[in-house]
Order: sequence, then C-alpha cells, then structure tokens
Amino acid sequence: SYVTKVFPSCTAVKEIRMEIHKNELFTLLGPNGSGKTTSINLLTAVFPPTFGDIYVQGDSITQVRHEIQERTGICNQFDYFWPHFSPKQMFNVIGSFKGYPQSDIDSEMKRLMETFHLTAYMNRETDTFSGGMKRKLSVALSCMKGVDIIILDEPTSGMDPVSRTEVWDVLEELRKTKTVLLTTHSMEEADALSDRIGIMFGGRLRAVGTPYGLKQRFGKGYKVDVILNDGYTSDEVTDLLHKYLHDSTVITNATVSLSLGIDKRDMHALPEFLVKLG
Repeated sequence: SYVTKVFPSCTAVKEIRMEIHKNELFTLLGPNGSGKTTSINLLTAVFPPTFGDIYVQGDSITQVRHEIQERTGICNQFDYFWPHFSPKQMFNVIGSFKGYPQSDIDSEMKRLMETFHLTAYMNRETDTFSGGMKRKLSVALSCMKGVDIIILDEPTSGMDPVSRTEVWDVLEELRKTKTVLLTTHSMEEADALSDRIGIMFGGRLRAVGTPYGLKQRFGKGYKVDVILNDGYTSDEVTDLLHKYLHDSTVITNATVSLSLGIDKRDMHALPEFLVKLG
C-alpha cells in the first residue's frame, strides 16, 4: 500500500509505494532532506507509518516487527560507537545483543575486520579513527551473520576513494546472497552498484528502474573526461568536438584535462570522435 509519514513539523514521506526483491541491491537516490532516512526508519519499524502499511514476504511489518529487526543489519547515516570502545568491544556488544555465542562473534569479527582491512586496529579506541575508518566499521557491524536484509544509509559518505572502492567490492559480494537497501546522493555509486534505483525528492518517489533504463528515459547523455598528453592542447580537443559532436559541450577546461558533455543526439558520432582523439 502507499505509505506516508507525517511529523508535527512536516510530511517527511508522501505516498511511497515500491517493491524490493529478494537478493536485490536497491538504491534510494536523492539529495539530503528527500526522505531517504525516514524511509529506512519505516522499513525497519523504528517509526510506524502514519498512513498505509509495509509488508515483508506478505506479513505486515507492524505484526512481525521484532522478527524483521532480528533479520536486518543496519548501518545508520551517522556512526554510533560507545566512548573509548574498540572494534573488538563493539563486535562483542552487537553480537551479544543478537544472542550469538562467543565463538561466532570471534569468527565474524575476524572475517569482517579482514574484509574491511581493519585488523590492525582491532584493539584501538574508535575515538581515534578517521571518518572513513568509522564508516567501514559501521558497515562491517551491519554485515554480521544471521541477517538476510542489510540496510546501509549513505555508507560511503566521507570515505576516501580507496575505502569507497573496498566497500563497493564487499557490496558486490553481498548482493549475491542478501537483500541490500542502499541510500546515497551519488549517481556514480547508484549506477555502479544497483540492480534498481528509486529516485526520491521532496519526500516522494519520483521514478524507479534499472540504471540503464533510467538513463535512457531521463539522461541527457554522457560525460567523457579527457587527459591531455604532452604536445596536445585543449583547443585541439575542442575543435574535434565541434567538428564531430555538434550538440555536445565542454563542461570544464583545466590545464591538463577536459570534461566533455556528450549529448545523446551525438552518440552515433562518438566512436569516430574517440578514434580521432586517440
């Protein structure tokens, strides 16, 4: 059914209806304030809907709230670690909350700390971690065994490119056996990871589809980054652009590189342009 969440100050989510399939990586894409985090809180039964209902495998989430929360691992938008706690202590706390025996906690801690390249920091206080390290630890804690739904609220926010790539690699593996819901405001991230994307704005779900389908329906074209070798100038690239791609433009022009906006109407001539460019 259509789901709405009303707070005293605003209507955060307005008549959302969507379906997330088993073993699918579904991404909610939208700017800050679009309703992504509120949607996650509704899906994890933190907030009850003001109107409508949410169903998980045919059961109303209001009836199976605790079962859903037990089956769900979540990485919140902000990192929550108890003061002066180490990753080892955080794993013990989360594992104990979930009722895991100590042997399972230890094996999961070892596996996930290795996966996220954090083993060397096992006993360091999380207060000393960089923002990227804290985000990786938050994602790791959400991926402990026993869950079949993983919800990640902007998991790569504040990460350096290397750490972001590490998390992307983990998500590529998770999508094979888990149902993953990801939120982001990065089109690049949504395009790289998602089976399907839901675009949110102003509390409403504006469009849902595969990355390719959404780009075909709403995209204006592609961006091509050109790195200039010695002896080549930006004017030469611009001249080729105007000769072969009449509806395309230069987005940015730096000393050693250019970003070109390739219009969809010029796609037929793009291969010839790239050959001449090379």
